[in-house]
Amino acid sequence: MVEVGQIGIGYWGPNLLRNLYANENCKVKLIVDLSEERRLYAKNLYPSVSVSNKYNDLLDDKDIEAIIISTPVD
Repeated sequence: MVEVGQIGIGYWGPNLLRNLYANENCKVKLIVDLSEERRLYAKNLYPSVSVSNKYNDLLDDKDIEAIIISTPVD
């Protein structure tokens, strides 16, 4: 199982997160977003996943093997 983190839970982020979370070969460990509203949104949908506003938390976590980056379309 691959432990993953995701940066961004804006427009496309929830779609990516939903698919990663549903994938039996993945474990979503941490979601990072600057918006407190978006972090709360993610935490309400996926209470077992940690959230943060600091991308360094992803880089510092030695268990995370892949990072998904979902940036704004503009």
